[in-house]
Amino acid sequence: MFAEIDEARKTLDRTDASLFKAETGQIEVTAEQWDELEALGDTLVDWLADALSALTPKSKEEVKADFTKIRSLNRIQMTLERFVQLHPESRPEADELIRRTMDSNNPMRKDDVETEWTQLFGPMFIERPRAKRGFFRRLLGRE
Repeated sequence: MFAEIDEARKTLDRTDASLFKAETGQIEVTAEQWDELEALGDTLVDWLADALSALTPKSKEEVKADFTKIRSLNRIQMTLERFVQLHPESRPEADELIRRTMDSNNPMRKDDVETEWTQLFGPMFIERPRAKRGFFRRLLGRE
């Protein structure tokens, strides 16, 4: 069972990386492929939540919430890494914005953080065919 869980987690990481690359134009996917990648990610999270909730005292919903947080943090990491790849030069204003918006004591509302991030990171992302929700809305957990 543990090997299957590990393999599912690795597949989820690869799926999320592919989605990110599609979102940033690093790979080209059709709308159908995009939907399939998202569905695969959702299916893997459901399966992992079932498997892990059977092995731990956490409920399926708690495990899914944990995976949502982990996936969001991974997306933030991929976004920051891609930003540095595209802009290797020093950008003090961008560094300050990132530091300020990631600070746990930040009094900014999610809408304000979303606006700031969209201005800074938005140009890295392409329009998704038949987009459901924007990248930053998903990243910040907004419905």
